Amino acid sequence: MIRCEPRILVATDTLADGELVADLLRDDFGSVFISTAEARIAADFDQHRPDVLVLAFKELERAERYYLGLYRHSPIVHTHSHRTLVLCSQDDVRRAYALCRKGYFDDYVLFWP
Repeated sequence: MIRCEPRILVATDTLADGELVADLLRDDFGSVFISTAEARIAADFDQHRPDVLVLAFKELERAERYYLGLYRHSPIVHTHSHRTLVLCSQDDVRRAYALCRKGYFDDYVLFWP
């Protein structure tokens, strides 16, 4: 049986955070990419066509702006099936939950060691 490995794109505004999250994911997944340049939001998504988009921003508002910008600038994000996971701090858990309930993101994880 052939297993299809999911493609994961970690979007962040801090390279160190992106590398930390990507390294953790690489323990279980082989196709993990990092996107840190705001100007390349759509290009990175379109190039990697991720099955899972991990939004690893220090502030939940930055993750929201990133995802909104992606929908404004990527010609394929509307048609490419993917799940969106937002990482959040303890202070943002309730808001992240509310955003997931509204359908903005698929799920959230309390993260930031």
